[in-house]
Amino acid sequence: MDSKYAMPNDENVEKAVLGAMLFDKDGLECGLGCLSTADFFFFNNQTIFQAMSDISNSGEKVDYVTVSARLQGKVKATYIVELFTNTATSVGIKSYCNILLDLSFRRRAITKAQEILEAAGKNEIDKISTAVEELKNDGAGAVDIEAVPNILESALLDIAELRKSGKRIAGYSTGIYDLDELISGLEKRKLIVIAGRPAMGKSSATLNICQYIAKTNPEENVIFFSLEMPKKDVALKLYSSALDISNEHFKFNMLTAEELLKISQYTEKFSEETKNFYIEDDMNMSVYDIQKCCRNIKNKTGKNFALIAIDYLQIMKIAQNGNRASDLGEASRVSVMLAKEFDCPVVLLSQVNRVCESRQNKRPMLSDLRESGNIEQDADTVIFIYRDEVYNANSNDKGMAEFIVAKQRNGAIGTIKTKFDKKTTTFRRAYKG
Repeated sequence: MDSKYAMPNDENVEKAVLGAMLFDKDGLECGLGCLSTADFFFFNNQTIFQAMSDISNSGEKVDYVTVSARLQGKVKATYIVELFTNTATSVGIKSYCNILLDLSFRRRAITKAQEILEAAGKNEIDKISTAVEELKNDGAGAVDIEAVPNILESALLDIAELRKSGKRIAGYSTGIYDLDELISGLEKRKLIVIAGRPAMGKSSATLNICQYIAKTNPEENVIFFSLEMPKKDVALKLYSSALDISNEHFKFNMLTAEELLKISQYTEKFSEETKNFYIEDDMNMSVYDIQKCCRNIKNKTGKNFALIAIDYLQIMKIAQNGNRASDLGEASRVSVMLAKEFDCPVVLLSQVNRVCESRQNKRPMLSDLRESGNIEQDADTVIFIYRDEVYNANSNDKGMAEFIVAKQRNGAIGTIKTKFDKKTTTFRRAYKG
């Protein structure tokens, strides 16, 4: 039956699943264990999945060589090789499979709904009843369903590891003591949204955090996607903060002899502290380009990520579906997938709407994110940054910034204050110990 409606699909996710299945045994078993050929929308991907299934059932090894041989030119070999080479890990395949199961269910639901409409037009009561019952009994399914004892065992092991390590917090320290106390650091596999109005210091705060995590976790990578600011400007902001030298002194060639000496003495140390810190400033990057870039860096360095930061949601290049909220929702959803695939926290920056500026109390609230797709629902933690002096020249909190934790799935909400150095755009309340 030809559908009058656009069928939901995601080619990038289909490719990610097939690539993970080609990558290793875990990826293959996960894909074959929960998906069928019909769960893929695109013909090439259907054909490749069916070939993998046939090869596996025959007891042969599944890889891009055997798959290419089985297909005998039905799909270009270069396409299959691309699936494999663009995949650096099978981590995250469970999330991808669940997405495909959901999309597949939605396509079947559309088809059944059309059958019901046509049967209703012809007064075919039996067909209506049958279609409704089939739809009720259908479902998207779910990957990796575990019993409570298994989940509890895993959680207790995490707690034991934390105690053994002697760490005070569960996640990566932000370098801001009071914030770590409130949110227990930036935890792996979590999406943390840092939001606020322009000029509040979102980018600077995130850079401070990135720099601290890179310095304290030298065996892991940190990457900052700057979709607005050129990478050289970002690097100078980092340098300015590290050396406590005004940004303007770099920008306008106002460096003093003392500052030049400081730079010459510190450069080598700074290079060592940031060798695992990457900056990408391609403003045309989509969230899928970001995903591919992270895979390439992980593959090239052999290191896992401690943190992925994206600045910022509203200017990220995304597929134009004609609905801005839907497009932004797609970006935040894939950001959640990034956190799971790379087993690290993802910090996603976001602007809040102007509504807060019309209120007497201009501090942002969760409702100010409502025009940003599903970001409020997708985020594990939402942190607003607010500086009262931006609005009030006579503020009692000059030189101060507020980190407003407005959402935390498994923790308390609250506000902490830090000193803010405007000259170096640095949040000064450093981690103790």
